[in-house]
Amino acid sequence: MKFPKQLNDMKPQERWDWHERQKQILRDAVKNGVKVELTAELLECFMFMNDLTELKHCQMIAMHNNAITAIGSALIEQDDEMRNEWLLNTFEQADDPTYQMYKDAQEFFDRKSLPFPESVLEHRQNIEKQNTIFDQDNAKFEIWYQENIVPILK
Repeated sequence: MKFPKQLNDMKPQERWDWHERQKQILRDAVKNGVKVELTAELLECFMFMNDLTELKHCQMIAMHNNAITAIGSALIEQDDEMRNEWLLNTFEQADDPTYQMYKDAQEFFDRKSLPFPESVLEHRQNIEKQNTIFDQDNAKFEIWYQENIVPILK
C-alpha cells in the first residue's frame, strides 16, 4: 500500500489523529455554515485514510466471520481433541494467551467482552478500557505462567 507523501512522513497514530482532525474540521464547517476549500493533496490524503478505514472495517468483518465460522466448526466437530484445536487456533489469532489463567468462563466473558457501542467515541472508550484490562491480564499472566506452566515444562 503506497501512502501519499504527506501521510508517509507521519507515524501511524499521527495519520489517524490527522484524519480525525480533518473530519472534525469538516463537521464544524458544516455546523457553522462555513465554506471549506480542499487542496488536491489534502483531498488525496483524506480519501486515502477513508479508504484505509473502510479496508480495516472489511478486515474486521472478515475476522469476525472467520471466528464465528471456526466456533461453528468446533460445535459441529465430533472429536473433542479436534474441537479444542478449532477453538485454540481461532483464539491464537487474537494473540491473547491469558484465557489459560481463568477458571470461570463467565468471569472471562464479563471481563473481556466489549459492550455494543452507540457511537464511535463510545467504542474508542471501550477499547481503551479493554486495552487496560489486556495490560493487567498480561502482567498477571507472566506471574501465573511462571508459577503454573514452567514447573510442568521442567
